[in-house]
Amino acid sequence: PSSILRHERIMHPRNSLTLIATAIAGLMCATAAGQTVSVHPHADVFDSPPPAASAQGKPACQPARQYVDITAARRYQDLGTLFADDAVFVAPNGKVLRGAKEIGAFYEGFLPTIDPDNIPISFIADGTECVMELVSRVKHGDGKYRLAAIDHFTVNAAGKIVHMVVYLRPHALAPQGAAR
Repeated sequence: PSSILRHERIMHPRNSLTLIATAIAGLMCATAAGQTVSVHPHADVFDSPPPAASAQGKPACQPARQYVDITAARRYQDLGTLFADDAVFVAPNGKVLRGAKEIGAFYEGFLPTIDPDNIPISFIADGTECVMELVSRVKHGDGKYRLAAIDHFTVNAAGKIVHMVVYLRPHALAPQGAAR
């Protein structure tokens, strides 16, 4: 929603729009290791798991990579440990959560309901900021992987997330047969 984008501009006016625009451009042609990933004719649906991108050499993206690893292990209760005590999280619905405990509780309550299989298909880093593009498959879906979200992270010197915004594609995580 525009309110989330407006909030994001206020928080990070220098780099955010460039990072996000670059990530959005990647929606049409995801790459991993220099190879173009084959996609469904609709260009947002993957019939099989696409190759995961690497966050190697991108220190700002290490918490994003850990987020994917913790989620894959279904250790949702551990996600709060990635965030600083004073972190700010803007959820896809525009709700703002504050602090590692509140953010962790959100993930611990929400993620088990969709049981996502997330694959990062791109990482873009600039200083303390990282944008991660995610393809997801959910337990009540049709078994396909869909371009689902662009997550924007800002990390501190200790490697903790201090600010995160999730830009979720409409209907990306909807159950199979849901209205589009």
